[in-house]
Amino acid sequence: MIASLRGTLAGIEGGTCVIEGSGVGYLGHVSAHTGQALPKPGEDVYLHTHQVVREDAHRLFGFAALEE
Repeated sequence: MIASLRGTLAGIEGGTCVIEGSGVGYLGHVSAHTGQALPKPGEDVYLHTHQVVREDAHRLFGFAALEE
């Protein structure tokens, strides 16, 4: 499981963001609250994550605060 992501924010679009860490771009689904808390693309970012693995999809959800 992926518990958190730290890296460079590569982009934000709708309810998703891409965080680059060690040469890998991770697509994360974020809430409106977390989306507003994200820095500008190119800046460092840290997100708590929850990974959901289903038969038809693997999704990574990112949260600015652990409580969210």
